[in-house]
Amino acid sequence: MSHKPAPGDLEIIRNLLNTWSIPNETRKITDFLNTKQDLVQFLKMNRISPDIKVDIAELKKFRGDIRTAIEEQNGEIILPWLDLYPVKAGLEIENKVAKTLYIPATDNHLISKLLCVVVDVISLNHWSRLKACPDCRYVFYDHSKNGSKKWCGMYAESSEGRACGTIDKVKRYRERNKAKN
Repeated sequence: MSHKPAPGDLEIIRNLLNTWSIPNETRKITDFLNTKQDLVQFLKMNRISPDIKVDIAELKKFRGDIRTAIEEQNGEIILPWLDLYPVKAGLEIENKVAKTLYIPATDNHLISKLLCVVVDVISLNHWSRLKACPDCRYVFYDHSKNGSKKWCGMYAESSEGRACGTIDKVKRYRERNKAKN
């Protein structure tokens, strides 16, 4: 799918959440983060040093918890991760303007770095803009002005593209007409 990327490093989180997909027909999850090779490809795609510490099984658990936190809009799910990989807050001052900066307390660990991104997004009140499509569960960043986008797409944008919004609307239209007849 071709989507406008999420701002900054949040795109890395979005990419991680989309390392699996659910095909329409079977609803069976296909995971693209199973092997060391898959991990190396993910790190390379997101310009992350291959020397970073990471355990695939733990990363997949983290991915599942972050996905659940987004789908349920429940930040509490992230709290146990912050106990394992604390994030420190600091200030960056540029031209006398202070900006909050989040720093991993655990050195050179992927989950720690990803948690810094999550904490930053939550502090900027942009967490609710990261959404999972209710149909295919593809994670996208809602760039709409009022933050009301619901589906990953309304129109098939490529050969493998989805039109979840249109599919849902057609389904509801048919159900309404069936009830009338």
